[in-house]
Amino acid sequence: MDLGLQGKVALVTGASRGIGKAIALALGREGASLVICARGEEQLREAEAQLRSEGITVIAVPQDLTSNDAGMVLTSAAISEFGKLDILVGSAGGNRRKPFEETSDDDWASIMELNVLSHLRCARATIPAMRRAGGGAILFISSIFGREGGGKGLSIYNTTKSALISAAKIMAMELAAD
Repeated sequence: MDLGLQGKVALVTGASRGIGKAIALALGREGASLVICARGEEQLREAEAQLRSEGITVIAVPQDLTSNDAGMVLTSAAISEFGKLDILVGSAGGNRRKPFEETSDDDWASIMELNVLSHLRCARATIPAMRRAGGGAILFISSIFGREGGGKGLSIYNTTKSALISAAKIMAMELAAD
């Protein structure tokens, strides 16, 4: 399959394992150069090695996305290494599985930070670089639970994934003219 990604540069968050790693692998196999990030440096380096073993051009940037400057750090790494940035895939995420009445404000704040605010910060940081590159694509990995409530202990997760879907729709409307 040719998705037209040859020569494109993609930033994939949460790329050390799971869905993020699979997305990075698929983008790389289609010819995109990659910036991958995750908090866990050991797993991130293993993912980087696997991608390189397939002939994929990749740099790994260990980064905690809940840091306020994470988006700028990652965008700068992409520009420094590849000269541009075309694609952002926000795949990082997490949950604190608890019954709703047992959740604390800290539980809500930390998962909202990871599942929503970190993606929005990365998007804000990447948009100017994408404009300079002549356009781009921003994809947020969410969940069916962002559209349909369900699952005991998933109140925080479902709410944050719903917020991410809503933010993506608003961004699409605002940025479509670009």
